[in-house]
Amino acid sequence: MYSIDEFDEKIKQRRKEMFNKFIGAALKTYLANICFQIICAFIVALPFHFAWNCIAPVYLTFLPKAFYHIPYLHMVSIILVTAWVGMLLTQLMPEIIKKK
Repeated sequence: MYSIDEFDEKIKQRRKEMFNKFIGAALKTYLANICFQIICAFIVALPFHFAWNCIAPVYLTFLPKAFYHIPYLHMVSIILVTAWVGMLLTQLMPEIIKKK
């Protein structure tokens, strides 16, 4: 038989193991989601980068010259920021609807 102190210690240890297991699984899925978004942003930015840098100087003459040639990594960051803002909005939308 366990004493009360040993039993309490085992319960605390088990709670800590379960908490770490839950946090580890949640962190893995969150990091996997972020890695997937980064890889997709690099892939999607390729055609968008070439299309923008070819089309903008010809058809968008009203834009400032700084927007004619946007670097590739800037395109990737624009896509990532829009993806992450979209992800945050979808997470916040149920709470916004509840407050109304």
